[in-house]
Amino acid sequence: MSYKEELKHEVASILSSSDKFYDISNILHVLYTRALEDSKKTGQSVTSITYEILEGIEESHSQHIEHIETQLSHASVMIALIIYESAQNNIKEKEKKLQQAKAQLIDTIELEIVHLLESIETFEHYANDKSHTQFQQSIYKTKSDILNNIDAFKALLKQHSIS
Repeated sequence: MSYKEELKHEVASILSSSDKFYDISNILHVLYTRALEDSKKTGQSVTSITYEILEGIEESHSQHIEHIETQLSHASVMIALIIYESAQNNIKEKEKKLQQAKAQLIDTIELEIVHLLESIETFEHYANDKSHTQFQQSIYKTKSDILNNIDAFKALLKQHSIS
């Protein structure tokens, strides 16, 4: 059943009740929230869903012309609020994932700095243990390059720790 038809069916069943406005608002809220969540899976556009829901409200009130404009106005306010709340939730979720990814990036940078420092120590120990004089002399240049790489990583780490 389409959202429009479902809404028309639900509204028709309560139009004779005493608190129509409240009941219709609840149905609209539940149905539109579900439709918005479903759209993430189905790919149906928010425009299409909104139009369908507004048509459902209008068609369900065709017998009660005096209520159509009021219900459409109320629906537009409610739909905008539902979209905003959904957007806030999506943004919070993405921000949380961004912070987790940022923390993982910082951990990775720190770990790679440790690996580079360990490589300097390993080169020095190996050169000393094996008494390779030429290798010992070349380590100075390699150590300088590694320290420059570490400085670049520290700058990257500082950049991501601040923002």
